[in-house]
Amino acid sequence: GRESTKREEAYSRFYSSVILSGGCSQIKGLGEALESRLNKTKPPGVHRTSVMVNPKDKNSASLAWSGGCIVANVECWKEVFVRREDWLARGVQALHERVCFPW
Repeated sequence: GRESTKREEAYSRFYSSVILSGGCSQIKGLGEALESRLNKTKPPGVHRTSVMVNPKDKNSASLAWSGGCIVANVECWKEVFVRREDWLARGVQALHERVCFPW
């Protein structure tokens, strides 16, 4: 139904654009390893995951802020928010029911 289509769209968006930045992103091979793992575990309907490590055209000092701005404006992101009362009632299970990635 409509709910599963929205979820598949959210998965596709989250899996298709992953950016690693900061000190740990400089670990040799981390980007390739993460991309490989995500491509092996991606849900059906997600075509391919692409991981960028410290994009050259972006100021790494402002990437977290820029990402936060983007997330705040993406409509499907609101579907993964966990309300305080849900967290208090069900704890981490409330998050497991909403997120796109296995953990």
